[in-house]
Amino acid sequence: MHVDAGGRDVCRVEASGDGASVVLRDAAGRAVWEGAAGPGTFERAWPQLLRDAGQYVDHGPAWEGDAVAVAAELLSRAPQPFHPGSADLYDVDGLDEDDAEELCHGAVRVVARVFLEAEALAEYPFLQDWTEQRFAELYDTVAERLRAGYGPPLPDDRAVFLRGGDGERSVTWRAGDRLLVLQEWMVIGDGDVEIEIWLAAVDT
Repeated sequence: MHVDAGGRDVCRVEASGDGASVVLRDAAGRAVWEGAAGPGTFERAWPQLLRDAGQYVDHGPAWEGDAVAVAAELLSRAPQPFHPGSADLYDVDGLDEDDAEELCHGAVRVVARVFLEAEALAEYPFLQDWTEQRFAELYDTVAERLRAGYGPPLPDDRAVFLRGGDGERSVTWRAGDRLLVLQEWMVIGDGDVEIEIWLAAVDT
């Protein structure tokens, strides 16, 4: 899909499932050009701006596989310190005083993440809303799968937040003597926007 600065659909290229043909469509969906070749010649080009929810996924098994199994694996791990939001979650050496206060103890996976640069948001103002909607889709879907496996979560006022930011929500389950936490986290700095979804098993 190709869009203009206002987010309007200009045209799109569609490849067939077997990769044997490709079609160029205008904004109204009319085919303006078609090409054909042998199977496997063409491949879907993932959009760079209006991406599908799955393109933000960092840990595939939590989205494409069994989220309950991923949670069980986290709950089975020996707890260790980690810092949510860091590029390397378990590299806690050299943290400053403020970051050290945000340390958690347990095991964690980054389900999805994105970093939106201020320059891109200035040029494409619709991009943040689109991305937030895709992350809501990811978060709500994984939360529903975890509810199916672990039952009702704790009340909202007992939800655990691994780290605060500029917008976050959390669903928390008690699993034995540990807590299972699914958190969506957003931070805004100098016009940049960072969003992550974490699944963690933490000590109570």
